[in-house]
Amino acid sequence: MHAEDIESLPTVEDAHLQQMEVFARELHEQYLEERRLRRELEERNGELEQRLRELSALNRAFREHLEAWFAASEGYREIIDGVQALAQTSKTLAEPALSFAGPDQPGSAPE
Repeated sequence: MHAEDIESLPTVEDAHLQQMEVFARELHEQYLEERRLRRELEERNGELEQRLRELSALNRAFREHLEAWFAASEGYREIIDGVQALAQTSKTLAEPALSFAGPDQPGSAPE
């Protein structure tokens, strides 16, 4: 080897510098990837939070609907019970009148 060839060989410091440049480039790439992943994570978290708010609103509306349905159902049950009691009272009150009505009287029970 000639002296000129030896002088053109990289030194240890040059090799270290070159390796540091590779590490710096890889570190920068990793940093950019981490930032991208963090943005994606924040976006997905935002989507999940929105879905949670929507589900909570639907759940609240469903509970309110059920409460109204049960209240109406109870009200209808009370009306039905009242109509049945009225029908029974009417029947009870009508029985003596029907027993006094003769065969020629309107409303008499057929024999």
